[in-house]
Parts: sequence; structure tokens; C-alpha cells
Amino acid sequence: EVIESSIEMSSPYLEKKNIDVVRHVKTDVKMYCDGVHMQEVLRNLIKNAAEAMEHNGQLRISAYDTRKAIVIEVQDNGPGIDQEDLTRIFHPYFTTKNRSKNFGLGLAYCMNVMHKHGGKIDVQSKKGLGTTFILQIPITEQPV
Repeated sequence: EVIESSIEMSSPYLEKKNIDVVRHVKTDVKMYCDGVHMQEVLRNLIKNAAEAMEHNGQLRISAYDTRKAIVIEVQDNGPGIDQEDLTRIFHPYFTTKNRSKNFGLGLAYCMNVMHKHGGKIDVQSKKGLGTTFILQIPITEQPV
């Protein structure tokens, strides 16, 4: 539900650039989380991906579970992130975008939300091949 509502709420960004969204959800494990904050994390990642990609790009959102966590991957086929920037993208106020429209707080917020849930966020990127953000949320028996 969180993934679908995040995609739906992000549709203006996606439609504007004619970005195809491919869903690959292979889990039926219930995720206990703060739905509003988790939705905002996904929306932030989707928006960043849409801004990075050219028109007619592809965004792949996958979800699966391991024995310990629910894993959500947000993968784009954009230009990728420079290696020197990868070490700084989660720092508050770091941005590669136009500073007049962006404060560089989105990924720092995402990291904070994931830590509050006992989870983590990682990134893999290769210049020219795209970027994948990997969210891991621990599987718990009761609500967070």
C-alpha cells in the first residue's frame, strides 16, 4: 500500500517526463512502520529519480523480504551519481541541484526515517548506468 500510494502521489513528476514505472513486489509480509514518513521517503526517492532521468526513462520499484527485513529498491536508468558525491549525498544541505529550489535535506531526511525504524538506506550507482536506493526495514511482530 505504501509503495502504490507513493507512486500515485508522484505521478505528476513521472507523467511530465513520460517515465515508465515497473513494479516488482514479491512479498506479502506486513510492514509495520510510520506510513506517512515511509511514504515521504519513497516519494523523495521517486522524485529524485524522475529529476535525474531523461524523458521516457524507466523507474523500477522492487520489494521483497529476507529472513530479517523487508527490502525496497528504487532503481532508475538516469545518468548515475559521481563517485565523489556518493559519500556526501546523505549529509544535510548537500545537493547537486539548483540551490534556489533545493535545500539538500531530502536524503538526510530519508536516512533519519530509516534509522528511526531500525532500518537502513544504501545507494549503488554507476555513472551512465543509473542509481539504486535500497531500503531495509526490519521485520517486526508489532507496530513501530
